[in-house]
Amino acid sequence: MVFVIVPATQEQSTLACQLTWKVTGVRTANEQAGNVRFLVAVIHNKDPERLSHILPAARHLADTLGAELQEVCEQPPIVPHSAWRAYWRSVTQTMLFARWRRYIEAEAVPGLSDLARLFVRDFGRYLIPGETSSRLRRFGAVDEIVTAKHVHAWRSGCEKSDFIVVFEDDAVFRQDSAEICANLVAELKDFPGDEHLYVDLAGGFPLEQLAVSHVTEKRTARYVHFRKPVTNTCCAYLMSAFTAKSFVSTLANKTWHRQHPGDWLLNRLMMQAVADGAEFTCFHASPPIFDHGSICGVHASWRS
Repeated sequence: MVFVIVPATQEQSTLACQLTWKVTGVRTANEQAGNVRFLVAVIHNKDPERLSHILPAARHLADTLGAELQEVCEQPPIVPHSAWRAYWRSVTQTMLFARWRRYIEAEAVPGLSDLARLFVRDFGRYLIPGETSSRLRRFGAVDEIVTAKHVHAWRSGCEKSDFIVVFEDDAVFRQDSAEICANLVAELKDFPGDEHLYVDLAGGFPLEQLAVSHVTEKRTARYVHFRKPVTNTCCAYLMSAFTAKSFVSTLANKTWHRQHPGDWLLNRLMMQAVADGAEFTCFHASPPIFDHGSICGVHASWRS
């Protein structure tokens, strides 16, 4: 497999040097994790500009953790969805959103009349031919391709590691990201191998905007802990292999869940696991350990 990497800018080269220094400085903390196995997965579509940052940085992090680095980039040609398939996908997404609002115990939950209005609105957006319909049908196809890459990373991780760290290619390393992440890894050395764990590493949206205050358990200087598992975006996150195996198993029986975007697929799988009686350790880095490049302006979103 061949990847095209553009030469790093001076700023990127400086960052790489800083990351190398951080790696050297945190090996002792990582060694405390014993024989815990990690997989670092980078999800991308071979965009050279993004790869010039994320691959060297992720490789340094993998070296720090003594982990395997896996690139998840192979994908089929992008074929826009049919109008009806795209519309049905929007209907199921709207219904999932209503279910999610109940799950996080939000004060405002869409009622039947609210859902009906959304269904009618989307009927026009997806089924009336034009630029909007064409764009949304393509977005849906790309979403499903990216989701498939996340699932591939989970499947690989649950077969060869104890924990999986997943990056999308718009994750941006800060100067102290490798050090903080290595310290987090050291804290996981005694985490049971048969328990669920999900850690959001890159945020994206303010927690207030996500309306998850009713399921917040506690806040510390570095993390916000939740009594139910919740996501932000899926730009960068860590999960236990036990959780990945559970999610892959669910998807084997409920393949239609794969139509959701990655973050909403995570939400759906978490809700299913909790409904089945699973207990999670879930916390979000606050402030984030990594930046979400498409939201903070470092990268242009593929939807733009």
